[in-house]
Amino acid sequence: MRAAPGAARTGPPPSTARSRKLRRRRRHAAGPVAPAAASDLLARARTRFDRLTAEDAARELAEGALLVDVRADMVRRAEGEAPGSLVMDRNVLEWRLDPCSAWRIEEAADHSLRAIIMCSQGYMSSMAAAGLHDLGLLRATDIIGGYEAWRAAGLPVVPGGTMPGSYVATAPSPISLDPGGQRMLVDGAPVALTPLEFRLLTALLRGNGRVIPREDLRAGRGEWAGSRSRSVDLHIHRIRRKLGPRAAALLTTERGVGFRLRATRTGQQPLTAPTRPPPGASADAPGVRRASRLSPLVVDGLRR
Repeated sequence: MRAAPGAARTGPPPSTARSRKLRRRRRHAAGPVAPAAASDLLARARTRFDRLTAEDAARELAEGALLVDVRADMVRRAEGEAPGSLVMDRNVLEWRLDPCSAWRIEEAADHSLRAIIMCSQGYMSSMAAAGLHDLGLLRATDIIGGYEAWRAAGLPVVPGGTMPGSYVATAPSPISLDPGGQRMLVDGAPVALTPLEFRLLTALLRGNGRVIPREDLRAGRGEWAGSRSRSVDLHIHRIRRKLGPRAAALLTTERGVGFRLRATRTGQQPLTAPTRPPPGASADAPGVRRASRLSPLVVDGLRR
């Protein structure tokens, strides 16, 4: 029934109502979308790239490819880790490796990045690699059998516990963190930290042996830019005292710049990222090794 002239309209305009009816008819005509099984999605994902054996992945890692371990921290602590791999939480993988992302790592300079994803058995990694292909990273792939195949092949492994966003050291570091207990482990012995000391040590460990500017550590504490406060130096001094004489030698002050936490004691091979020459530099040029650099915004994890 048509409304009387001048009466207020209570329903949607006729054009809107008709468009809704048409959409409903189309949906009914097309029928329900058949759900895809997880195994079908996995098989479809694996058709998009050539997967690698563990041995091939180790060879490409030595040649400069980026090996990304997306296993959970608890799993890595139980199973171990691959030296030279970059530990990364699965939920931030796309944000870190997308060259167009504001939160990308330094290695994700362009879409030619060779990223090899590793999980425990090679299932989650295949889905993750397919997601990277959707971002235009067409050289992304994963390892057949995952970390279990890596270990079964007799390739190098070290105890787990590397902080997300850091490279796995070639030798176990005497210093690690227990996020659950908000404490530090020095040669396996627990040492209590204040919340601020824990945040500072987290930032230093994620630096992978590179110098962390004092300004970045101040920003992580919420201090205003240009602050000349010495509070960071005071807290670093307290951390050194808690480390003990041997481990304290790893935490050094780079005068006029900031602080550095080395991964190994004197006499051991220092931790470096996989060899990756910058554009225009030769592979044997000095200073081509570099570690992943995260924005100060994500010292405590990606803010979502």
